[in-house]
Amino acid sequence: MPATQTVRKTALLSIVITRAEGPVRLCRTRTFKTWKNASAALLAAAHTYPTGGCYDKHDLIVTFADGETYTGRLDCTATGGDCDVAAHVREGLEFMAGAKCPAHMTPEQYTAILRADPARAGEALAFLATYDLGA
Repeated sequence: MPATQTVRKTALLSIVITRAEGPVRLCRTRTFKTWKNASAALLAAAHTYPTGGCYDKHDLIVTFADGETYTGRLDCTATGGDCDVAAHVREGLEFMAGAKCPAHMTPEQYTAILRADPARAGEALAFLATYDLGA
C-alpha cells in the first residue's frame, strides 16, 4: 500500500448511554450518532454529578457500522472526569492491549494483568486498528 493511502476504519453507528445513578428523573437512556455529541451531553450534566471524589455510573454501548459493539461503564464526575466517551473507549482498549500502564499500577502489576489473559491484548489491538474511535 502506498504511503499516501490510509486505511479506512469502520464507522461509528451509535452510542447508547444509560445513566444508572443520580436523581431518578435524570436516569434515562439517550442515543447519540457522534462521539462529540455523546461527550457534550455528559459534560452538560456534570453539575448534577456528585462531588468530593464520587461519581455517577453510566452504562455504555457503542455500535459500529458492521454490528460490532463495545460495552462499558463511564464513571462521570462533577469536574468532567470520564465524560469524553471516545477517550474512555480508546484508553480502555490501550490498557487491555498493553500499551498504557496506569499511573496507579507498578509495571509488575500491569504485566501480571496482561499475562492473565494474553488473548485479550490481541483482541484490543485489532479493535483499535479496525474501528473509528474518534481519534
